[in-house]
Amino acid sequence: MIYLGFVSMLFIGCGNSNSNGACDWHVRKFSATVINISFDNLNTKGDSVFSVKMMFDAGSLSEKDQDLGKLRGFDITREKLIQNKLKVNSTYTGKINDLKSGNCETPIVAFDQRLR
Repeated sequence: MIYLGFVSMLFIGCGNSNSNGACDWHVRKFSATVINISFDNLNTKGDSVFSVKMMFDAGSLSEKDQDLGKLRGFDITREKLIQNKLKVNSTYTGKINDLKSGNCETPIVAFDQRLR
C-alpha cells in the first residue's frame, strides 16, 4: 500500500516534466526525528493547530528543519498529534526523491509510516 502511494506520487510529480523527456531522480532512504512541537494558531474551526518540526538525515530536506504539516498538506491538530503518536524524539522513516534532471516537482517524500 505504501509503495503504491509512492509510485502514484512519482507519476504525479512527473506530470510536470518538460518536453525533453522524463525526469531522473536521486532516491534516498531517510530517517526524520521530531525536534519540536509548538502551538501555531487556531484554524477556522477553532481547533488548535501545531507546528511539528522534523530534522531529516538525507536529501534536500536535510538542509534545515521541516514543518510536517506543510510537507503533508494538512493542519496538525491535537487529535492528529494523538492519532499519529507525534512527540518530540519520535523517528519516522521513508524515501525522498530529489530531482536529478528534468523539470518535475521536487522533492517527493514518502513516509513508511501512515501519517493521517
